[in-house]
Order: sequence, then structure tokens, then C-alpha cells
Amino acid sequence: MARKRSMLVLALFMVAFSLVASGKSENTGFPYDKRKVITVYTPHEQQPMTAAVKEFQETSGITVHILSAGTGSLLERIQNEQRNGNNQCDVFWGGGAESIEANSDLFEPYISRFDSLVPENSKDPKHRWIGESPSPVIIAYNTKLLSPQEIPLGWKDLLDPKWKGKIAFADPEHSGSAYTLLNTMLNAMGGEEGGGWEYLEQLVANLDGNLLANSSEAYLLVETGEYYIGLSQEKSIQTAINGGANLAIAYPVEGTSAVPDAIAVVKGCSNPDGAYDFIDFILGEANQNMMSNLFNRRPIRADLQPPPGLPPIQAIPLIDYDLYQASIYKAKILERWRSIL
Repeated sequence: MARKRSMLVLALFMVAFSLVASGKSENTGFPYDKRKVITVYTPHEQQPMTAAVKEFQETSGITVHILSAGTGSLLERIQNEQRNGNNQCDVFWGGGAESIEANSDLFEPYISRFDSLVPENSKDPKHRWIGESPSPVIIAYNTKLLSPQEIPLGWKDLLDPKWKGKIAFADPEHSGSAYTLLNTMLNAMGGEEGGGWEYLEQLVANLDGNLLANSSEAYLLVETGEYYIGLSQEKSIQTAINGGANLAIAYPVEGTSAVPDAIAVVKGCSNPDGAYDFIDFILGEANQNMMSNLFNRRPIRADLQPPPGLPPIQAIPLIDYDLYQASIYKAKILERWRSIL
């Protein structure tokens, strides 16, 4: 029987990180008043977010207030705040770059001191956002439920009738990473005019009415065996694998994308200097390596290595994913998606 999961409404919540280890901010390269406070809006997962903020506070002496929710909810909140002349946010941290690009008028230019180490296709030419971690979207599968002969090697393999109702995929209208997956499959399988939508219509039939509330459910429910295959992000699956989960990753042979999570300074924010410091910290070598080694988040910087156990980004078959097109045509693509459900 087809299952239809009800969509979850993500509630906003505030977590205040208190200033710690006063005195540690001396000689750290952060010249600004340690009594300063910045507010960061982020859709990032709790553990990597908390680890980065803790380190930043200890090295900079700047207190960080975090507002955590989904990408769409937070961007809408910033829009409303700016419309009402009531800016509360200094930095938007996380979320796929296409979502940030689609709302680039909310942000102001800043050129990080690490800008030259970030690939050109992972930052805004006008410097309103910069990538902080590329995030390949992949096919995950349960190694206990699939034999080696059954492993899906590409997007086309998901159309096999034996997988009907056994593929976990989040609703692209409510999940930024699921939209990236949708647009990736559309382009990898022929694009708007070359068979991409025909492929997606067949995939929808094989989903058998199942759409999840968010992408994290995709790997969690594959791990438990409720689904056999999940469409998700590499970092989440690798973290689960490192924790002992019976999961494995397949990089689709037709090609996938590695859209970066992005970070940006909010236009008209109250503490731009603190915001600049935070961005430079996130792109700094120490934080990039910490995110890689502890949380399987690939460094955006060309001079740093991928997380242990993951292939170099150059070894993954990647399509030419146009962030600008993905952002300006998002509403149109989602409208077409709704029409085939």
C-alpha cells in the first residue's frame, strides 16, 4: 500500500552560545571588539554547527546567536525583516548555493581573504555569497538488502520495477537538497527537451506515492530497511557509514552534481565586521579540516583533501550544473514537478 508521509513544518528556534574563554581572543587575527555579537541564521545540522561556533567564539571573542531552521523558512524570514526595516541577521550560513543565488539581493558583497582558494564555479561573481562545502548528491543503498548484482549504478537503474515503493526521496518543494537532486536528475537524463521529464515521470511512478518530509529521512529509513534505496547527500551517508550503518554510496554513472553550501553577509546587518570574521573562519584551514575529518563535509578549498574514505571530487562524474539557471527557473521546475505527481 502506498504510503504518503505528511510534511513537517520546521519550527524556528533560537540557541544562544555564550561567550567562552575570555582572553583567548588575543593575537588570533580578529581585531574587533570581543563584546560584539553576531546573529547567524543556518539550516546546518546541529553537531557541525555547534562545533564550528564553539571554535569561532573561543578564537574571536565574538558571541554568536544561532537561529536554526530550514533554508526556505530562514530566507523568507530575512526577506520579511528587510521589508520591515528590522534586520536581525548578520550571516546566512548553509543551504544550497542555488537557493542563495535566487535570493542574492538579500546579501551584500564581501571578498574573503581565502577567495582565491575557492573555485570560480563555487562563488558569486559579484561576491554576494561564497561556497563553503561542495555537497555531491548520490544514491545510497542498504548493503544487507541488496546483492552486489542489484546495486544501482546510475539514475536509470532506479526505474527497475523491483524498486517500486522502495526508493526514499524527499519532496523538492520542501527540501533544498531534494530540489538539487531533482534538477540534477533532470539534467543528467537529458534536460528539459531531451528526455529529462520523461525520466522523472517514470521515477515518480516507481516512488509509488512516497515523498518524505526532508532528505535526512531518506538515509535514516534506508538504514532501518523501510526503504532499500535513498537519494541523499554524500556527507550524511558517509557519516552514517562511519557510525556502522549498513549503507553504501553509488555515484551515478550518468553524472551528478556537487552544489556547494554557501555563506553570505546579510545586507544592512548590524555587525558587518563580525560577519566578515565569521566567514573567514568558516573558510579557514582549521575549520575546513575539522568539518572534513569530523563530519565528512568536503572542504571547498582547492588546497585541502577530501574527508577520509571519500574519493577526490575530480573522480566523481559531474554534470555541468548551472546554479544560475537552477535558481531562476526553480519555480517553473517545481510547477512542472507538481504536474507529474
